[in-house]
Amino acid sequence: MRSSLTASLRAKRSNLRAGLLRPVHPLAVLAMTTVSTLFLHILSTPSYAKLENFMEADVVLGQPDFSSGTANNGGRSASTLSSPRATFSVNKRFFVVDRTNSRVLIWNSIPTRNFQPADLVLGQPDFTSGVADNGGISAQTLDLPLGVCSDGQKLFVADSNNRRVLIWNSIPNANRQPADLVLGQPDFTSSGGGEISARSFAQRGIFSDGKKLFVVDQTNSRVLIWNSIPTRNFQPADLVLGQPDFSSATANNGGLSARSLSTPYHAISDGQRLIVGDPFNDRVLIWNSIPTTNFQPADVVVCQPNFTSNTANNGGLSARTCNDPTEVFSDGNKLFVVDQSNHRVLVWNRIPTSNFQPADVVLGQPNFTSNTANNGGTSARTFSAPQQPFSDGKRLFVTDVTNNRVLIFNIASGSGIKLSPQFEQGK
Repeated sequence: MRSSLTASLRAKRSNLRAGLLRPVHPLAVLAMTTVSTLFLHILSTPSYAKLENFMEADVVLGQPDFSSGTANNGGRSASTLSSPRATFSVNKRFFVVDRTNSRVLIWNSIPTRNFQPADLVLGQPDFTSGVADNGGISAQTLDLPLGVCSDGQKLFVADSNNRRVLIWNSIPNANRQPADLVLGQPDFTSSGGGEISARSFAQRGIFSDGKKLFVVDQTNSRVLIWNSIPTRNFQPADLVLGQPDFSSATANNGGLSARSLSTPYHAISDGQRLIVGDPFNDRVLIWNSIPTTNFQPADVVVCQPNFTSNTANNGGLSARTCNDPTEVFSDGNKLFVVDQSNHRVLVWNRIPTSNFQPADVVLGQPNFTSNTANNGGTSARTFSAPQQPFSDGKRLFVTDVTNNRVLIFNIASGSGIKLSPQFEQGK
């Protein structure tokens, strides 16, 4: 079993630079929830459906219908996608990272119909362009981005191949609007790796709760934390997880444990906990409070029976196990985990408080023991290498990478989430 796992991890690492995960394209990073306090509120929305196994999505973006999956279907436009990796919604605006087109698409309201075109584009001068660093690397360009998030005022984008995070001090309102701040690089025209430090990274996922900033430094097997939102270029992080210091970058440093990470993908916080997708260890780590010291150990592990195990589908495919849990999201109540190589999204109705706790709902598969890509054929129910889950409390958004689409599920069913006033996501 160990030799098999080792071979699997080697295969993952060999595809890492290409932005791939076994067996197909994966994502990027990012989700979002509350600033500090999450308020639950009963909403009367009878037109919405309750989460249930193998439920159908209501809207598809990037494709004209639920049975199509062509990249840039009909030609690159405001309606098409090519390997989308992340979504986000805030103040009724909706963002999609369209990775292979090296752009971020913005809808000024939550899309309600299939193939609905975006209103704005970042990273490109228009909706028909898709060149990486179009016109040369600058504050206006992107190169294979992987993550997006917002605190309701600022916009953060993980510009993966340029090894940087771009920050807009206000939500952009024009095509190709330049960013105001850059992290990971000393200026907007640099993209080099440099030494491993608190300032540099090769990021995948990004998240902010409006107070702190979390950057998942995939290549260096760590999560960087800024205790306040950066205000200057190249600002160093304050804290590191997964490594004992800012100059270390060893996967599973010191051995597989509650402290270690191996090529993490995504991190989110509900204002109380920190949750990290650690797919090369086939697990999700939960810190019950926001870490305050370097190399702080996690409190709970999901998808493994303990902190020293990392077998894919440990004990057999089930509601407890994962195979490449890349991205995570929590609204402070539920936990959503993209189980990428099992082509499904697992949902816990309460954030797990004990190790190896089973999920309550599965999307993308008819049951917890199935894991076929596009099970039964490409449809409103299926995924092929899904990516980041995100919810605004009324809808669940999932990037379905290999099918080149974003699926939107209406899920409120009388019990949505009401967030604090400064963070009304997509309402």
